[in-house]
Amino acid sequence: MDGLKNILRNMPLLYMIVSNPLVLVLFFLIGFVMLFIFTTVFIGGGAYKGHEESMVDTPAFASCSLGELNDGAFYSNFNSGKAGVFEGMGDTFVEAAENNQIDPVLLAAIAWHETGAGKSRAVKLYNNPGGLMNPSTGSLFRYGSLSEGIDKMASNLYRLYIAQGLVTIPDIGGKYAPIGVSNDPTNLNSHWVPVVTKLVTQFGGLTMNCTDDFLESSGEWGMPIVGSRVTSPFGNRIHPIYGGISFHKGVDFSCSRDQAIFATQDGTVEVVSIGWTGGYGNYILLKHGVMYSAYAHLNSVDVSQGSTVKQGERIGGCGTTGSSTGNHLHFEIKSGASTGHKDPLKYVGG
Repeated sequence: MDGLKNILRNMPLLYMIVSNPLVLVLFFLIGFVMLFIFTTVFIGGGAYKGHEESMVDTPAFASCSLGELNDGAFYSNFNSGKAGVFEGMGDTFVEAAENNQIDPVLLAAIAWHETGAGKSRAVKLYNNPGGLMNPSTGSLFRYGSLSEGIDKMASNLYRLYIAQGLVTIPDIGGKYAPIGVSNDPTNLNSHWVPVVTKLVTQFGGLTMNCTDDFLESSGEWGMPIVGSRVTSPFGNRIHPIYGGISFHKGVDFSCSRDQAIFATQDGTVEVVSIGWTGGYGNYILLKHGVMYSAYAHLNSVDVSQGSTVKQGERIGGCGTTGSSTGNHLHFEIKSGASTGHKDPLKYVGG
């Protein structure tokens, strides 16, 4: 012990740190702060910022045309004296639609239909315009205010319909009010699509006019996901988990858990791998003639090896399996099964 003290006395700075508890604590605090700054700025805050579920921009469908809200037609419905609890709440619908990246006209038309123009028991007693049910109790959700209920309806419409690629009124109606189900013995659901379509016209027309052909792009490749944005591009980057510069062989798209992932071209399923897969997690490789497309970190896989797929067919669901910081799709286009990586955005139209 005395020998160690003699060695430390020959190193004044180290001896002062070790022998003084306050200085030792201060030294560790400074080290922790420096480590935090390095991690945040150089690893967490560089070109790559993770894959939070909230990182979703306005749906970027290639065949959606954006128009302006017809204020006169839209707001006249909320100031007619016949809007029930929705009277005077036009701005509330617009704000909820903007917050959840959906069409305000679509939101209003569905709410109008579901509540009989703001007069249903659910919307008057529970502030629930969308008929949203609590799956654990089988009863209607009760919200503290009508504004909250409208926002919850808008969030639900985006998450379960728009983000899943259901962008037209018939597509949404097929899931929202399916025809022929056992809990609709009088076939009321058959009126959902025509009534909502009529209400959309009454509200001045959709401001996001989308077609089923959302996979249309600048080339022959379609988009592997809708309602998303790029969170990490192709090329060199600071690795989000291991640090240091590494080459990113594909593009990362933001998405929510189990959001639909689509085949970008007709092809055959070359590989389906479940598990770690070298950090790729649950992984699908499709062969399109001489080219390949790859889809990684999936939560679910909907195809089997050797099967054929069509462009736009759902092949799996977004996830965070393998080496991943959160839900996202890692997507690659390449000229070989494991080589010849291309920048996917030059093929799918960015």
